[in-house]
Amino acid sequence: MDNTDPTEIELALKALDEGRLDDRRVLDLFIGSDETGRNIFMYVAIPPSKYLDYRVKVERTQAIDIKSCGEVIAWGYGILPPKQLQDEMAKLYGFQHDWENELAAHIEAKHFENERSRI
Repeated sequence: MDNTDPTEIELALKALDEGRLDDRRVLDLFIGSDETGRNIFMYVAIPPSKYLDYRVKVERTQAIDIKSCGEVIAWGYGILPPKQLQDEMAKLYGFQHDWENELAAHIEAKHFENERSRI
């Protein structure tokens, strides 16, 4: 269990809300469609104070003005970026295209480990 003082968490959340952490960016791969219905992908550098609002809109599949969320680093038409661009984003920015799969595998392994310890 994490023993982080709740006060530290509250201070961090306040700094986030106030935009004091916006000198950093969260890089996200947006996959959707443009106003004509054409498939599009964009690598977007989002200030932390705007990230939650951005993710909520993405999850709800709401229309998003991406440029108001952050800076578009690279974009193109299609369902996924080409392998060459994925490699470039990984090299330049450390973007992990498979992090969700790695996270799911880690969670599954932990769940399995917890289940085994109960036996």
